[in-house]
Amino acid sequence: GVQCLSPAVVYGRWNCPWTHRLLPFLNFTPLKYFSYCREDAPFGLRDEALRGKIAAQYDKTSLKDSSGASSLWYAHFPVRLFCEMRRLIARCKAILPQVRCPLLLVQADNDDMTSPRNSQYSMDHAGSKRRELVLLKEAYHGVTADLERAKVATELQRFCASQSVPNRGTSG
Repeated sequence: GVQCLSPAVVYGRWNCPWTHRLLPFLNFTPLKYFSYCREDAPFGLRDEALRGKIAAQYDKTSLKDSSGASSLWYAHFPVRLFCEMRRLIARCKAILPQVRCPLLLVQADNDDMTSPRNSQYSMDHAGSKRRELVLLKEAYHGVTADLERAKVATELQRFCASQSVPNRGTSG
């Protein structure tokens, strides 16, 4: 089966900077190799305690030295990453009807980066007979680290277990 966490078919929600609209143009300039975006609060997290830890670490992080931030999250993202992501999203949308295996989508209802419409798009366009959507009420984009991380782990484990073939033993 396929598991998608906070899928991004269309990137952009209430916490995306307005500059993200410039990506189609930046993709054709050398600026994409030298430009970075710094992530700001809420860092894809509804969990205020974890958000505070990340903010404290980011305060000590610069573009030249981000070694301390990598243990938590990434403080800076190269613009080139977002340009490549747009191409990857287009490719995924094109092959989504070919996905025939069971599909589990986990999405925060109030995701700060990608709308739940992304999961609905995947549900509507996947070729899978079995499609499941888990909407989280107490999380933002970072669903595996946020307030409902235990629910995410449980749902992933349940879905994987439902895919396993029972062991029938060996004959011998």
